[in-house]
Amino acid sequence: MPGSEPPESNENANSNELAASLQADFRVLITTLAQQIALQDDPDSTVLATLWNAKVAAEQGLRLSERLAKAIHGDEKPR
Repeated sequence: MPGSEPPESNENANSNELAASLQADFRVLITTLAQQIALQDDPDSTVLATLWNAKVAAEQGLRLSERLAKAIHGDEKPR
């Protein structure tokens, strides 16, 4: 995805860089899904419902990756 380098291609990445990469990927995914949702013209389509579900999951992934970044920085203890 644009804006991030996959961890497997950068073996020297530290945990902060990995967390930032995850966040960037989730942000791009959320934006892409929002654009696809806007292009749908049938409000009852299963495609639209699937896109919304994927967007909600990506937003949750972003929130979790932000919590992970805080935990890495020592601002929050992992649960």
